[in-house]
Amino acid sequence: MIKLSGKARVIIPIVIVAAALGAGLLLDHFHEDHFTVERLKPGEKNDYAEVVTEEPQKTEDKVDINTATVKELTALDGIGEGLAGRIVKYREEHGAFLSVDELMNVSGIGESKLSAIRDKVCVK
Repeated sequence: MIKLSGKARVIIPIVIVAAALGAGLLLDHFHEDHFTVERLKPGEKNDYAEVVTEEPQKTEDKVDINTATVKELTALDGIGEGLAGRIVKYREEHGAFLSVDELMNVSGIGESKLSAIRDKVCVK
């Protein structure tokens, strides 16, 4: 055990408390809405720059899951009316899909279903 002098016994706890308060203020600063992701409805735009996370893909022949109707979605292999309806409902309740992978949040779409349609859908 380290023996501390009288001044050190006072100064060290003050430094520890000051560091803890500083860390708390720093965390509070970053906890604010600095990192909030804004979900947009299909067709909505905002003032922020678009963030590209992957190489652009050819999308002419793909179904845009952010604008597709139930009828358009059912044209995809393995997507029936019920599942297409759940995709549209999810989009209406949660806003635009940010990526094709977000389809995994829709009941009835698992890894195999997503991999079967991944090359036929897109997010614009």
